[in-house]
Amino acid sequence: MRSAKFALSALALIVFAADGSAVAQENNVLDEIFVQATRRVTNLQTTPIAVSVVDARTIDTMAPRDIGDLSVLIPNFSAARVTSFANAASFAMRGVGMNNIIVYFEAPVSVLVDDFVITSVQTQLLDTFDIEQVEVLRGPQGTLFGKNTTGGAINVRTKRPVLNEMEAEARAGYGSYGSNWIKGMVNIPLVQDKLALRVVGSYEASDGYVRNGSAYGPITGFAPNKHQGVSGTGGGERTGGLDVFSGRAKMLWTPNDNFEALFQVEIIRDNTDFEATVNETPAGAGFV
Repeated sequence: MRSAKFALSALALIVFAADGSAVAQENNVLDEIFVQATRRVTNLQTTPIAVSVVDARTIDTMAPRDIGDLSVLIPNFSAARVTSFANAASFAMRGVGMNNIIVYFEAPVSVLVDDFVITSVQTQLLDTFDIEQVEVLRGPQGTLFGKNTTGGAINVRTKRPVLNEMEAEARAGYGSYGSNWIKGMVNIPLVQDKLALRVVGSYEASDGYVRNGSAYGPITGFAPNKHQGVSGTGGGERTGGLDVFSGRAKMLWTPNDNFEALFQVEIIRDNTDFEATVNETPAGAGFV
């Protein structure tokens, strides 16, 4: 259960021009949508692949918790969380998917972020903060995106650095069960018309909603607990809480009109607790 009973959030967005003056953000209407479903930039209407695109404006309006929430907008694509794992994704396209995390099974739907393949399903429920667009490619994509794409591929494109523009954004929120999150972005122009840096970071944590050692329904035979009168072998502390950090840094260098280089580094670190389970081994001799 990732959603909380109540939540409060705050958002701040500040954009400055190179001369330091504030610039108003406008909702530009896109006449054309471009994708990289064929490993090169093409117009969506002429791309010969079954691909659906969710852009940044739609993501900001929808405010999803992760990319799995975008499945409601895309046909033949379903997303769920693997039971007992807080961030493990179960993606399926056209009926082809997987719902476990056994290392010997390979998910048939691949997830890529800026051409980096996210191999483990336990980290595929990615945050949607500072994402430019998400391209969902349905059907086998092995020719261009390698193995593990028999069902399809999810191609996530994060926002690039912007030259000559100082920009910052921050979001924070708090919910029940100790849920809290903070996200931030800063875009820094380093050299006029030539060099810019964009740094993004986010952290999400919660205490969990299950008490360790609590009795479960008809299951009996728990050893007595010495802490706070809770039945079971645990101390009554909360378990199953989130602890996820992600960050990336991008540097765009354009020394002239004919050359462009984009350097980037990304990290995802998930220290989330394993969700609580019930030991149904019968009490008795040999079982302590």
